[in-house]
Amino acid sequence: MRYLLGPAFALLLGACGTNQHSKHALVDALYEYSNGVRWGRSEWIQGHLPKGQESRAASSQLQVITCEVENIVMNAKDRAVATIRVDWYLLSQAKLHSTLLRQTWIEAGGRWEIREQRVAEGAPFPGIGRVSSTPL
Repeated sequence: MRYLLGPAFALLLGACGTNQHSKHALVDALYEYSNGVRWGRSEWIQGHLPKGQESRAASSQLQVITCEVENIVMNAKDRAVATIRVDWYLLSQAKLHSTLLRQTWIEAGGRWEIREQRVAEGAPFPGIGRVSSTPL
């Protein structure tokens, strides 16, 4: 019995390490994405969209004040739901808007990407085109 516990314990530790790596990679991807939104860096955003999905260019009128990751829920080792709040305004208007985006992320081919994005509350966000929902 003792001989069986050693390999089982090692296997369990290995699985925890892999899951932890996946979580860290997701957090890195989310922060790269949110910083891309905040600073208008489309190449940071594009890296987290499904292959073939084009990111709509943001209007030059758009000014993002903050873009913060509010919540991350891992549904499985390769699936998660993130909530991101974006505070923004258009230069042509003097009104501050706040948008809460709910995003579904999956790990595909060793990278985390957004599979679905929708406005959970607040004003529609003009900065990024809607990410098409693809079957998970």
